[in-house]
Amino acid sequence: MEENEQDSVEELIRQAHLYYYKEGNFQKAKEIFDSVLEIKTKELGEDDPDVACTLYLIGFLLTLENHDNEALEQFERALEIQLKILGEKHKDTAKTYQMIGEVYGSLGNFDKAEEMLHKAVDIKLDILPNDDHFEGTKGLYQSLANLLKKQGKFSETVKIYKSQLATLLKKHGECHSDVVEVYAKIAELLRIQHRPDDALQMIGKSIDLCFRLLREQGNCDNQLLTELIDSKADTAMALKNFEAATRGLSLSLKIQIVEFGEMHRFTALAYQRLGVVYAQRDMTEDALLSFEKAIGILRNVFGNDHPETKNAVLHHGLTTAKACENVSALKLDQGLLQDAIDLSAGALKILRRDLDEDHATTKRRMEAHRSLLKLLLENRGN
Repeated sequence: MEENEQDSVEELIRQAHLYYYKEGNFQKAKEIFDSVLEIKTKELGEDDPDVACTLYLIGFLLTLENHDNEALEQFERALEIQLKILGEKHKDTAKTYQMIGEVYGSLGNFDKAEEMLHKAVDIKLDILPNDDHFEGTKGLYQSLANLLKKQGKFSETVKIYKSQLATLLKKHGECHSDVVEVYAKIAELLRIQHRPDDALQMIGKSIDLCFRLLREQGNCDNQLLTELIDSKADTAMALKNFEAATRGLSLSLKIQIVEFGEMHRFTALAYQRLGVVYAQRDMTEDALLSFEKAIGILRNVFGNDHPETKNAVLHHGLTTAKACENVSALKLDQGLLQDAIDLSAGALKILRRDLDEDHATTKRRMEAHRSLLKLLLENRGN
């Protein structure tokens, strides 16, 4: 292909990316890629690596729009050319095997998906130097792990992570960010398998390594550390250890504030998660304060009508309603029936505002309120 023709083709590809990623115009991007394919096929012939590359790009574009069967057709055409011209042991061939595997996974053909992904892994392991095995196969192994998890093949997934871990420990030792990441994946798998105690142990190990990285190397992925702390808090909550969950989420909040500042969505969500735990512990004032912080930030960032703002307002309302219910029950125990009714009415008003009449929580409160009113009538009758 002449140099000016090559420049023209590259400009067309650039335009296709702009149409899709900037304007969201899939049809126009697809038309441009089809034109590029026609030009390259005419100039280079059908059996050329550049033609295979264009077919791959068209297939990738189709996967972004979930046109999986059409994408599979393009990838298989690309693979046929690559096997003929580049051979089996080539990085581009491995990349196409990977995409075919991922498409088969999306289509529910898990056996075929595993076969293709394993082929891609075998090629990468064969052509890459040993020191590059982890980085070179990281995405592939994650695709394979996700596929196995989807099928409930947890023991096979663990084998993948342990294989990665062995490679990393041999190359870097334990104090390395990639090791932390693999430990975190194993911990998440343990959580999925409902093994919270084992998961907590593995998460704790990951967090300890993060802090060790900070001490010894002066750096750590703060976002990963936050996710680990949040995961530890979630696992603690599953074990009803709300005090440990509170400690974890409080630390997570501090990290988010340092990393992103006070007026950031992630900080707001950290306040909200902490509020939920406070509410679970019946620490109403702390819960309401956390929700109010979250609401203030989200209103500033997104406005009143954003779903995340509305969700924070809902948590605040439900916590307030629960507090009213608790005090109402206390007043009833003290024989202060009218006060109990007033507080119950307040809770009911909040639930009707933030949920609706048919919500199970609202219905339960309505029944409880009716019982209080019935009791009041009985007392007056006596």
